[in-house]
Parts: sequence; structure tokens; C-alpha cells
Amino acid sequence: MFRSVTSRIVAAFLATLVIVVALVSFATFSYVRGIEHDQTDKDGLMAARQCAILMGIIDDPNVDLSDPDQYEYYHQALRNMCIDEEMGYLYAYRVDRAAGTCTYLLVAAADEEEDKEFVRSCPYGAVSHRELTDAEVRALVGEVTQEAHEYDNAYGNTLDWVAPVDAFDDDVLAASSYPVNLQRERVSHTVLSIIVPFVLVTLLLLAVELAVLRRYVFRPVRAIADEMRRFKPDKARDIRIPEMPQNDEMRDIVDAYAGMAGDISEYLDSIEALTQERLQVSVELDVARRIQLGIVPGHFELERPCLEVAALSRPAREVGGDFYAVVRLDGDRVAVAVGDASGKGMAVALFMVMVKTLIKEGLAAGDSPATVLNEVNDHICESNPEGMFVTVFACVIDPATGTVTFANAGHTTPLVVGDDARPLKQEIGTLLGLFDDIDLVDETVTLAPGETLLVFTDGVTEAVDKNKAFLGDAAFAERLSARAPFASAQSVVDATTQIVDAHAAGHEQFDDLTALALTHTPPTPAEKSLPVAGAHEVPADITSMDAVKEAIFATSADGPLKRRTTLAVEEAFANVVSYSGAKHAWYAVEEMPSGLSVTLVDDGDPFDLTTAEAPDPEFEDLEFGGMGMRLVRDLASDVSYRYEDGLNVLTIEVFD
Repeated sequence: MFRSVTSRIVAAFLATLVIVVALVSFATFSYVRGIEHDQTDKDGLMAARQCAILMGIIDDPNVDLSDPDQYEYYHQALRNMCIDEEMGYLYAYRVDRAAGTCTYLLVAAADEEEDKEFVRSCPYGAVSHRELTDAEVRALVGEVTQEAHEYDNAYGNTLDWVAPVDAFDDDVLAASSYPVNLQRERVSHTVLSIIVPFVLVTLLLLAVELAVLRRYVFRPVRAIADEMRRFKPDKARDIRIPEMPQNDEMRDIVDAYAGMAGDISEYLDSIEALTQERLQVSVELDVARRIQLGIVPGHFELERPCLEVAALSRPAREVGGDFYAVVRLDGDRVAVAVGDASGKGMAVALFMVMVKTLIKEGLAAGDSPATVLNEVNDHICESNPEGMFVTVFACVIDPATGTVTFANAGHTTPLVVGDDARPLKQEIGTLLGLFDDIDLVDETVTLAPGETLLVFTDGVTEAVDKNKAFLGDAAFAERLSARAPFASAQSVVDATTQIVDAHAAGHEQFDDLTALALTHTPPTPAEKSLPVAGAHEVPADITSMDAVKEAIFATSADGPLKRRTTLAVEEAFANVVSYSGAKHAWYAVEEMPSGLSVTLVDDGDPFDLTTAEAPDPEFEDLEFGGMGMRLVRDLASDVSYRYEDGLNVLTIEVFD
């Protein structure tokens, strides 16, 4: 909208002027209005008191206002007073508070036409029925208020002042009125007489300032801009320097432009070469990144019987030094290694690839983790001119037992994650590549079903926030514990990255980040040999009883038998899902010649419901489930239980 500096300056100045004028007008109006109100109150009250004095003179036995000649004489005197005091109206009236009436005695208006109408409508003795104002009531008891009372009547919106007439024996008041619109006009006129000159003077100053800016700023800047638009790289040394009539900042800009033009010519010569070189480097880095992603995928998941493996690797740059390796061994065993090579960039990526290849080959050959790492260290130390080194944690897990055999070559301490996250108890050996004969030894730890071994690089614990503070080992373990337990290995890896990202809070990733989780999972239902043929799996939840009930009613048994069977099975199933701690459940329904047989299977804690003693039928004992089993025994013809292969097996038979 405003494409030129001039238009922006004018717009900004006018906007500022409008705001200043508005503020000044408001302040001036408030000030003038206050002064005008005070002055009007003084003049109005003075006029009312002058009218009261005149009425005191009229209170004479020789004066009869009912006489037209005498009324006209005193009316003219009151009108002259109204004109002299610059009031709209002056009038006097007798008040009868008991009757609620006002009887006009003498009235006058400053304007001739309004005066005639006022005298005609309110002649001597005219009676008006109305309630007295607060100012009138106070005046009758001798209290005269300074402030006017705003009053709407047949003559418009007026400000009225009231004064008592003490010369009369009864209640007589004198009043003056001033039109509100006249007061407003006087205030507006005074405000305009102040604001208009202020605005005119300000606009004049703006015009003068714009003329100065145009001569000494805008025109020189435009001349320099024209020269810049005509600038060509191959003619940088032939530029024309605009003439500057003054020796000020514009002269400095022109001189700086002349020096810059020469530098630009030199810079442009090298930019193309630099661009080509950077493009080549970018292409090479992109290729290296894709190669590294092929060697170390960004995400990895593996499921074996009783074992889950999940991994993530996120380099801080295009390529990094972190790596992980997963090797499938015989007997469902899995070997893994996580490493962190020193440094970043292409050199460390090449070093990382070599180390990972050696470790992976050694683990695939069936060697123990310590043996593999010792041999890799010897190989690196034979030829390591750059003095590079790497930390590695390698292990082999047997999912059948949960036993993990591991060795640590200077790597970050892994965590064992179950109901909480705790550091793995271990001996941290020397990292690879610095010394010969590091003599790493194998150690073991056994993971309970559901526990996870989380191996990660220092990119996790050394993640920094906006204040450059590290996340730290203790804080990471504490935050991971707050999220435990986890449902899978992948959920542990996801939680790790979420904790790191939350700590960094948008800060650029400080280091390569790699995390690998090994979860020893309990045998899945598919891996168990169920002791009941034809069993159907259902969630270990009371809502699964609907499926059992549907299977019972799908049989050919008669209705009463189905209902008895359903009621007995429902009571037993409620005890299973409520108190056994089962995670999986199965059911099987079998028709017999004279009844039905329903078998319930679950993987909860061993508990023989058939031997549970039913409590006395006290009301407070009903919640413990014993009454349910009493009902099962009463309804069923036979109830049997056995614990087989880690499963509870409950059979309920109901006969006609």
C-alpha cells in the first residue's frame, strides 16, 4: 500500500497527528468543559439570587402583580436582568408542598419570541402540578446547591438553579435556566479555537520537514538506488558515483557503495566455483546418507518367540557415527550391538561402517560378545592412523530363559526397564581403538518376562535444552520410570525419543541419537499348547461373557438348562477376571448326552476356585466372591479345577 518512504512517513505522521489531536482534544474538552460548568454554575446561581432580590422588592403592599401594568414593568426589569446575566430564563413561583403545586408569579426569557411564549404559557397565577426537585426541596429549607439541575421541559433541555425568596412569608422560590445546547456550543467553540491552530501549525511543520527530507534524503537515496539497479557484475569497476551536494551520511553511503562494487566483482568470480563445489559435496553427502541408512536403518523391528527388538538411529548431520546391529542366531537367540564412534561427518561414518561390519561378522560366527569386541579392538589398533575410537555395547539374548550375555567397551550404561528404569549392573571396559589387549569379559543378566534392556548412545543423555543443560543419566532414568511399564520394545524406543525431544524443546539436535530395546516377552497365546481342544480366546474382561453366553445358547440344550449353565458360568467367569490377574482367557462349550460342559482357561495366578471356602452369608462379605462360588456349586452338577502348563483350567458341568 505504501511503496515509498515518503508515503510511509506521511502516513505515520498523520496517524500520530490523529492520535495526538484526539488526546489533546479530549484533554482540552475535559478541561474547558469543567471550567465552563463551574462558571455556568456561578452565573446561574447568581442570576437566581438576583431574581430573588428583585422578588424581595416586589413584596410590597403597593405592588400588585395581577395588575397588567405593574406586571409588565417588573417583567421587563426581570427580562433585562436575564439578558445582562446571559441566562435563558428567569422566573419566580410560589410552592404549595401540601397540594403539590407551583404558582408562577413572574417569568421572563432573554429571547424575545421565547419571552412572549413564556409569559403566555405561564402568566401570573398560572398553576403547575409537579413533584419538587431535590434542589427545590433543599432551597425551601435554606440550603442552596451550587450545581445545576438538568431539567427537560417544554422549552428544551435546561440547567436550572434555585434560590429561596426570603422576603415572602410563604414558600417562594426564584430560579434561573440556561439552555444546555448553548453551554455545549460554548465548550465546542473554545475547544476548536485551540485545536484548529494546533493542527494547522503541525501540518505546516510536516510540510517543511518533508521538503527537507526530500532534498537531503529521498533524492540522494533514489539516485543511489538507480545506480544500483544499473549495476552489472562485469562492469562493477565502471559504475558512476552520484554527486552528493552535502558531506553527511549520504556521502558515506555513496563511498561505501563504491568500495562495495569493487568487492562484489571479486566475490562474484568465486561464487560460481564455490556453488559448484558445494553442490558436489551436497550430492556426495546425500549419497552417503542413503548408504548409511541402508547399513543402519532409521527404524528397525524384529519379533521372535518371547522376544521383541526395536531400534532407532537419528544422526545429527547427514551422516553420523552411531550404529546398531542385529544378528539372528540359532535357537531363536539374537545378538545385538550398539556403538558410538568419535566425531561426525564422512570420516567417522567410514570408520563406523568398518567397526559395525567386523562386530556383526564376529557375532554371526557365534563368538561371545567379549571375544568379538576384543578381536575388533585388536584389528582397529593395528591400523588407526587418525586415532579414532568407538564405544560399543554388545550382547546375546536367549529368549527361552531371558538370559543376556553382554560386554561393554566404554559405552553408556544401559537401563533395565520394567516397572521402573534402573541402570544395568556391569563392569564398563575400555573403549575400542585406543589400547591393545583391553581384555573385556562377558557378564550376564536375566530379564524377567516383560522386562526390557534399553541400550542407547550418549546422544540421549547429553541432549541439551535452550539453556545448554544436559538431560543427564539420572533425569532420563527418572522420566522413563514415570512412563513405565511399557507394552512393547517399540514403545520404550518411542518414549526415549519423546523424552529427548521434550528436553530439547525445539533446540537443534546436539549429537547422533541411537536407541535399541530388547524386550523379553512372556509366551504369547499362540505359543502355548492349550489343554482344552477347540478353545476360543477372549479378552480377560467381564464383557467377554457375552461371547460365552452366545456359545451356550447356540447349543441344542433346552432353555432351563442353558439358563442354569449361563448363570453358573457367569459367576465363575466374574471371579476369574476380577481376582486372578489374568491377561488372556479362553472358553470351550461342549454338548453332552444329558447336559452341557463349559471349560474356562486363564493365565492368571494359580487359584483353585473349587476349594475356596464360601463365607457365611453376611452382607459385608458379598464383595469377596465367595457367595458367587457357592452359587456355582448350587447350580452346577460338577465343578473341577486343575493347573496345567501355567494355566488355570476350570470345568463346569450342568446336567438335566
